[in-house]
Amino acid sequence: MFDFEKLISEVQSRPCLWDIGSNDYHDKPMKMLAWNSVAAAMYPNWEELSTAQKEEKGNIYLINVNKNKLQ
Repeated sequence: MFDFEKLISEVQSRPCLWDIGSNDYHDKPMKMLAWNSVAAAMYPNWEELSTAQKEEKGNIYLINVNKNKLQ
């Protein structure tokens, strides 16, 4: 089962992803690095995965989120 509480905590610890008042909010490279670090925190072997595997993990996450919204 996906740990949504951990995801929320990881995103909250990176204001550039959610705080529109942050100077880094509009910094796209900074946001990409932040999302990558969130993924690394969520998946311990993230850095060892291929690009295709990373995309698959991301797609599985989106499917799970959408399923939960429908229930």
